[in-house]
Amino acid sequence: MIKHNVITILLAFVAMAGQAQETILWEQPAIGYSDIPYFQIQKVELTKERTALHVRMSLMPGLGFFLRNTCYLQANGKQYESIGSDSIKLDGKRIVLDDTGKKDFVLYFKPMPMDTKEFDFIDGLTYKDYQVFCIHDKDYVMPVTPVPAEYLTDDADEELAEMKYDATPATIHFKSINYRKGMNTRILLGYVDLKNPAKFDDIDVRLNDDGEASFSFPIGVPQIVRLCIDNLPSTSYAFAYLAPGKEVTFLIDMLHDDTGANSKFVGIKGYFAKFDKEWYQAIVKDDPHNSLLALEKDIFGYKFVASCKDYVMSDARGFNADLARYCYYLPQALDSKPVEKPLIEDKGLSDLYDKYVAEAQKTTASNKEGLTSNAHYLDMTDVAPDNILQTILDHYKGKTVLIDIWATWCVPCMQGHEAMKPLKEELRDKNIVYVYLTSTTSKYDEWKKYITDILGEHYFLTKEQLDGIFKQLGKNSYPTYAVFSPNGEKVATLTGFRDVEIIREALEKAM
Repeated sequence: MIKHNVITILLAFVAMAGQAQETILWEQPAIGYSDIPYFQIQKVELTKERTALHVRMSLMPGLGFFLRNTCYLQANGKQYESIGSDSIKLDGKRIVLDDTGKKDFVLYFKPMPMDTKEFDFIDGLTYKDYQVFCIHDKDYVMPVTPVPAEYLTDDADEELAEMKYDATPATIHFKSINYRKGMNTRILLGYVDLKNPAKFDDIDVRLNDDGEASFSFPIGVPQIVRLCIDNLPSTSYAFAYLAPGKEVTFLIDMLHDDTGANSKFVGIKGYFAKFDKEWYQAIVKDDPHNSLLALEKDIFGYKFVASCKDYVMSDARGFNADLARYCYYLPQALDSKPVEKPLIEDKGLSDLYDKYVAEAQKTTASNKEGLTSNAHYLDMTDVAPDNILQTILDHYKGKTVLIDIWATWCVPCMQGHEAMKPLKEELRDKNIVYVYLTSTTSKYDEWKKYITDILGEHYFLTKEQLDGIFKQLGKNSYPTYAVFSPNGEKVATLTGFRDVEIIREALEKAM
């Protein structure tokens, strides 16, 4: 009898152990690469019947998303098709988020093997689709792919390129390891474009299906170039000291070290690669969340500090007076300030100064022509910064005015425009005018393209004019909203888009 009971207990334990293995859970799994932070995988459930992804979609209230019934998982070269969801329709139709801005749901797929270590989620293969690569349990350690020696050895030191203007383009090449089709990786390349030396010019470079890309651009003078890959869990940075006519190649490991920042750039070769590697160690590794411009480091005698134009004015050989005068006066001339051309002995740089000033004057004149009736271009010769806000409000006396200060590069601004559409439709019979203010921090051609889908009155201002409005409103961030009553009284000023209802309340109070 005792023996029988013991056997029964042992069989029960075996059965329980078997049941325990019927479901494998990955709580808060890690991700090798994704650039969609709002598609958040909370849990993975592996069973013999199906694989389940517990997902939270986190966006601004009123925005939406959609998924297709053709979405799938891929692991070990095989695809596992979708078999449904617990609470959403996978029909490609838009699902609007409620006031919480969150939607939790479960996606079901055909069962992957129970011993699966990592897999990808694919809703589509274009850059606009949802893709999450190398999803795995946080306790699983990704295998390390060796970096070829040519990307790790120090190249022979080169002579510094002459610190003078040269129209010959510089070139950056990108090559990848562990690259998977559908990643559509975007690399943001930032440098000081001599068309506007007061700010970094950011250029998008997308890797092809082989994980490669090459980009040539008119760098103008030797300077630091910043590279950035937006990925989860945080952004990866790299820096290169480039010069006209020179080339560098960066090696990217798309699935390397998904536990921290600055992990994707793993090797470099080419012009001054030794400098780039040591700069990377000193800046990126020491301060992974740096903004570059806020730091001061001295590497090989180079010091780069304070602002964008400082990155092109000097290097180990000392201060360059021509570049200093060029970088100081050109932004003022482009903003229509009455400044005389400075002495620039470098003929190439002097001719470039004249070219950009002439182009700016021609553009200012042409921008005023051909605009739609709801779009306005203002420059410094029309209205002074201290008067611009009142001048705009005077156009709409007797109306409730909502001012929306935005920029084409501001994602929250765009999300706010989308979220406001239902409210504007609801209040269409009210005496309200929606006034959108943008400045030259946005590209004019992009602004013209965006405003066709934004109902309201649009003004393209100079940076000084918009700064004057920010000063009067007591704010200085994007987006900023200000509500004025029909008699011109300011009712509310808000920064950041938080809730449509807050803006509704301000408008109703103003009316």
